[in-house]
Amino acid sequence: MLEIFKPIPHKGVYNGKIYPVDYSFETFALFLSLRQPIASKYFLVVELPFAHAAFDTKIARPFSFYRHSGASSTIGNPYIGLELGSLSSLIFSESEIHPQPKSKIRTFFSRLSSRIFPEIGIRLPLAQTANNYAARVGELVDFDRREAFDERYVAIKAIVNYRSKRTKGWTFRARIGAMILRDIDRSGNEHQYSRGTYMDGLLNAQVGYETARMSLGLNLSMGFTASVKLGNLRLGVNCRPFFSNRHEAGLIGLRLGI
Repeated sequence: MLEIFKPIPHKGVYNGKIYPVDYSFETFALFLSLRQPIASKYFLVVELPFAHAAFDTKIARPFSFYRHSGASSTIGNPYIGLELGSLSSLIFSESEIHPQPKSKIRTFFSRLSSRIFPEIGIRLPLAQTANNYAARVGELVDFDRREAFDERYVAIKAIVNYRSKRTKGWTFRARIGAMILRDIDRSGNEHQYSRGTYMDGLLNAQVGYETARMSLGLNLSMGFTASVKLGNLRLGVNCRPFFSNRHEAGLIGLRLGI
């Protein structure tokens, strides 16, 4: 899947005051990902991020303006993960998932677990993001993948994906997990301002409506989403309004999947 996100102009901070940041049209962040089956119950998940930023900012000073402009690009930290298929396929036999089981309680949990897909993975700190404006753009567009453009961390993720679809097309998706971050420098040693090893939580959810050809949804992280199937391709868009918190930015996005 190819995902391209463009941040909506947001605020920057200089000496404790907030000023507008004028990003150029070509500013964007990109995530190229692959989900490939490697066995009957396992999927390999690989992702490579990339970001480019160009801007021109004017900051008012007494009797003058301070103008700050620049441009940069960076490849982010690649992600390699393993999705374990549905939890029910790992715990229950085929006869227990389908009708006529011996235990109703066991059947309930088997069907519930068929909607749960565990995933584990690691993001390697291969980016060169020091003093890089593109890295900041990459961090802004998707808070759930904020570690994708930070060269300080090795990030290990353990995630549970939940997917539920009703007969009339209404859907609910949730993504819950934890991320262990190891703060290191490029040589693999802890740097002067290291936070050591710590854990961060992950949470995202989406409600929407889906048919075989189209989908509409509202996502906590990515805002409003919509997609349509065109032959073997699925084309999608995202739109997230601007938030008042200066650590967030609005965005518009385009997704292309096979």
